[in-house]
Amino acid sequence: MNLFTWGEKKIQSFNIWDFAVFKVYLFFLGMMAGAYFSSFVLSYFWDFTILVVASLAWILYKIFRV
Repeated sequence: MNLFTWGEKKIQSFNIWDFAVFKVYLFFLGMMAGAYFSSFVLSYFWDFTILVVASLAWILYKIFRV
């Protein structure tokens, strides 16, 4: 089984809420990476970091659960 087959099988187990969490994760990760020196992002950096980590933990849980 190659990586793409494995990934497709895991993604098929996602529901609409899992995709929403994944999109939130990507949004905040991109915002933090793309606007790192912005004063708005820097003032809420740890709040966004918590959202990114929580979203990533949820997605990884859904992917690797048995």
